[in-house]
Amino acid sequence: MIGTLDHDIEVEDASMALVRFGSGAMGSIVNSSVSPRQESYLRMDFQQATLECTALYRYANEHWKISTPNDEPNDALAAWNELEEDFGGTHDVQIGEILDCMATNERPPVSGDEARRIIEFTASLYKSAKTGQVIKRGSITMDDPFYYGNAGILPQAGD
Repeated sequence: MIGTLDHDIEVEDASMALVRFGSGAMGSIVNSSVSPRQESYLRMDFQQATLECTALYRYANEHWKISTPNDEPNDALAAWNELEEDFGGTHDVQIGEILDCMATNERPPVSGDEARRIIEFTASLYKSAKTGQVIKRGSITMDDPFYYGNAGILPQAGD
């Protein structure tokens, strides 16, 4: 669901979604620019660890917390503790990889098809919010208005 709750804007300022991924994993996604505490909060729960990040606008390694069962060391915690670099919450690494691939005429690590999956995911969130329907991966095709934008409006001739 989406809504414009507090701002005089043409788009939403709050959204919520429940998602079931192909692997069977489930997620809840909440986004808001309404609350006075403008922190980002991410939480991912797995069988062997819970990852949490609380940060204002940009995050770094120091903003992440890893919890393990009974707070005992495991492979996830060991891998985290071995990180040597802190790239923070920017897109510098991804943009750098793309530019390096362009300079060496190599295929980027993420293809256009792979990037399209992310666009389809966000389009599915908007379509579900606007229609109240469950949207399955692959169901947004070229004849669907949400294929062309999150507002669900088909392009007109000449657009």
